[in-house]
Amino acid sequence: MTETNAPAFHGRDGTGMTSREDARDRAKLVRWGRRAIMLAFRLVYRLKINGLDNLKSAGPAPLIVLNHASFLDAPLAWALFGPDTSFAIDRLIAQDPKFAPLIKFARAFRVDPVYPVPVRGLLKALKSGKRAAIFPEGRLTVTGGMMKFYDGAAWLADQANAVVLPVRIDGLDRTGLTRLPEELMRRHRFPRATVTIGAPFKVDLPEHLSAVERRAAGTRQIGHALRDLAVEASEFDTSVNAALDKAAECHDPKHEIVEEDLFGRVTYAELIAQANRVSAGLSCNGNVAVMLPNSSSGIVGILGVMGASRAAVPLDPNEAPHRLRALCAAAEAGTVLTSRRMAEDVAALLGHELPVLFVEDLIAAEASAAKQHVIDPDTPAIILAASGGEAGTGVVLTHRNLVAACRQLSLALDLNRRDKMFAALPLHDPLGLVASILMPLLSGVKVYLHHWPRAGHIVSDYVYVANATAMIADETLLASIAERGAPGDLRTLRYLFAPEPVTVSTRRKLAETFGARVLGLLSLPEAGGVAAIGTMDRNRETSHGQRLPGLDMVATPDGLALRGPNMMAGYVTPSAPGRIVQRPEHGWHRTGLQARLDEEDFLWVGQNARTAEAVHALMQLG
Repeated sequence: MTETNAPAFHGRDGTGMTSREDARDRAKLVRWGRRAIMLAFRLVYRLKINGLDNLKSAGPAPLIVLNHASFLDAPLAWALFGPDTSFAIDRLIAQDPKFAPLIKFARAFRVDPVYPVPVRGLLKALKSGKRAAIFPEGRLTVTGGMMKFYDGAAWLADQANAVVLPVRIDGLDRTGLTRLPEELMRRHRFPRATVTIGAPFKVDLPEHLSAVERRAAGTRQIGHALRDLAVEASEFDTSVNAALDKAAECHDPKHEIVEEDLFGRVTYAELIAQANRVSAGLSCNGNVAVMLPNSSSGIVGILGVMGASRAAVPLDPNEAPHRLRALCAAAEAGTVLTSRRMAEDVAALLGHELPVLFVEDLIAAEASAAKQHVIDPDTPAIILAASGGEAGTGVVLTHRNLVAACRQLSLALDLNRRDKMFAALPLHDPLGLVASILMPLLSGVKVYLHHWPRAGHIVSDYVYVANATAMIADETLLASIAERGAPGDLRTLRYLFAPEPVTVSTRRKLAETFGARVLGLLSLPEAGGVAAIGTMDRNRETSHGQRLPGLDMVATPDGLALRGPNMMAGYVTPSAPGRIVQRPEHGWHRTGLQARLDEEDFLWVGQNARTAEAVHALMQLG
């Protein structure tokens, strides 16, 4: 393997020395080539570039790190950052004749992930005051999400003491010039392309770390920066209903997105049409309390309420009646939306104080009456029961909060259209509604709706029948599955999430009998359902995982503090009904949870935090 720069033009005297005239011709060709490429991207893909000020503030010699989803990424980066930028190019791509014209005029260094010595050419360029660019993933994505990160970028940033400039390219993954099969990403002939240039930074590496530890720590920081930039580049100035319309357009309105135990499959188009009918049929004033089953009609009911610019207030039928009435009063719910099969439950819990509407009647309304409202993204969308505090306290999440929470969670995971999320938790649970239903719907991931939540011996069998690949459960459900499920029931699950703590016996039983690895998460209604989560490549047993992309997290002596686009608007309380109080101060929400972040950015909360701290102290002693 040799370091390969752009080949020199041969002079007219045949000596191989480039004459001034040839150099001028080459510079002119490069200049016109850059202009032609940028013009093509602007005309064909309506290219938009954000954050050019960050490029200027990064100085003359930043290390540019980019996500990699399309074969068009490299030509775009070369045209954008200039011919003096040195690029790391995969060896196989460099040998492909289709890319020869670009490589001929670029400062390209052929790199093999298993033989990264040519990266030293980039180091030389950085130290000489020139820009260098590298794709840390080392390959085009084959999942639609980010792949693993190689440590070459971290090594370069450390050795050159270079400023790192993260760059996000969006839209080109929907062209045909990718490694994504069409079943994962619906093709668009001319999708809109966006380049977002993030804030420059330097990797912070303590001196006591070994060389291997320095590369690992730097890689984590670069990975966090690229994932955070993906959140920054996302569009949250929209409603949940508009985001669902966009997802349908992206993944095909005829795509079957919901599957049920009893009632078959529902497409995007059918789901949206039914939700619009519910929205049109809500002529009442105030917010709407909803007590609905885990079914497509339940999803339609909640989407319909949100589409009518009202907040849905999911109610737990197992909660004490006085707490439900207090929550309805605090949220100023003027109507109850339910199904006929739950009418008796509503009457027993809430009496006849509020008028009742049946979702089946609204869905059956004339389609011509359906009309979707224009919704302010900062309008409250859902009011969830708070886990503590005064009885009836509700957590207010806006449309912006929910869209952001879904996007952040989807970026943390690598779920795609091949996956199927098994919705095992009820709609009043934020993990059931937001993480198990809304996130997949907005990401093109099929949802399997189970009508008997938390019934472990039934759930595991339905997971087997549905061929589900992901599920979010809780300790009660997992313990029931471990005790009463059959070996092989969870054979198709790639992801099994649960909020910690999960008992050691349950975890061991699931691993030994079902081959299932439980990944921890931190469930927090104030964060839109999930604040931190573990994944297959970023997990520590009994930890709550790592923070979501785009979510700032600080563990202080006073407790865990969070800030991000998914954080709630505030609370509503029975003492101040309808008025949002205790809004996050300067964007920060102080949870009061005792927590610890370890040196690898894993989160430990409550008893788990104390256990992790003790283990860390023992390791320091040993």
